[in-house]
Amino acid sequence: MNQPPYPYPYPYVQQRAYPPAPAHASDAFRYVALACGTLLAIAALLLAGMVLLPRTAAPVVVAGTASSPVVATVADPSTPTVPAGGYSCGSTGSGHVVVVENGTVPCDHAVEVAATWLSSGTTPGSGLGSAGTLYSWTCSANADGGGRCTSKMGSHLAIGA
Repeated sequence: MNQPPYPYPYPYVQQRAYPPAPAHASDAFRYVALACGTLLAIAALLLAGMVLLPRTAAPVVVAGTASSPVVATVADPSTPTVPAGGYSCGSTGSGHVVVVENGTVPCDHAVEVAATWLSSGTTPGSGLGSAGTLYSWTCSANADGGGRCTSKMGSHLAIGA
């Protein structure tokens, strides 16, 4: 009889010492990486949208009847705005609004500095007086016809056009 060349019915094949990882393990990594990449892309799009899209103001509800027109008041560009921590001192005799932007300047003092500068182009003492006095102010004109004054104490006045 013919004998097979091997003592067993099947030839012996040597196996590797470390078998390759099962296919499902690498598939799981791919799915996790794909999910993370997708979330990262969505977050980048949302961030770009928040940065690049213009903001819209919340609607303002005005009380009144539906048949009455709503009249909006527009701020006068020649009148300086009162910043946080500042206060308005009214206006000079010629109608220029005076706003103390910072500091604790008495309003009569601020209006007098503004009125003197508007009428003569300089302040009393031209800023050479001691700090905290009427003579410690220097003023300059703005492009809109108003001005801005600074004292030696660091206070600022805005003068409307």
